[in-house]
Amino acid sequence: MLYSELYGRLVLQTKRNDITHVEIGKCINLSKGAVTARAKRNTNMKQSEVTAVEKYFNVNLSGILIKEYSFERKNDASIKNELNNFGQRLNSLQVKTNLSDEEISKILNLEEDEYLEYKTGDRKPNLKIINEIKQNFDISADWLLYGE
Repeated sequence: MLYSELYGRLVLQTKRNDITHVEIGKCINLSKGAVTARAKRNTNMKQSEVTAVEKYFNVNLSGILIKEYSFERKNDASIKNELNNFGQRLNSLQVKTNLSDEEISKILNLEEDEYLEYKTGDRKPNLKIINEIKQNFDISADWLLYGE
């Protein structure tokens, strides 16, 4: 799990947007400088570190959804229409997580106005935003893009 993913899930599950790198560093026995450097580099967290953070904050940050795919060809004309509803699904995610525009844009590493453009449909999703959402929330890319 990447540091940003850990941080985003931690904010979501604790409903605290004031968690500091120092606090996380305390959980895994790292100095302020060391944990800040790891955050900036967005390094992978060791499983033992994730477990220590989970224990300290009394949360479960893990969860893997495994699905099998057939990889068969298909011709689905509704895909373009469903992609137009990305902003509605993003808004639905925000309502379910009870996060403000400012909080969710911070989690997704976006400026608040950029986030609002995605939410209103003025900006189309790209791979970067899909990955940020996927890393920080337990939802599928298919649901984000196509409502499936």
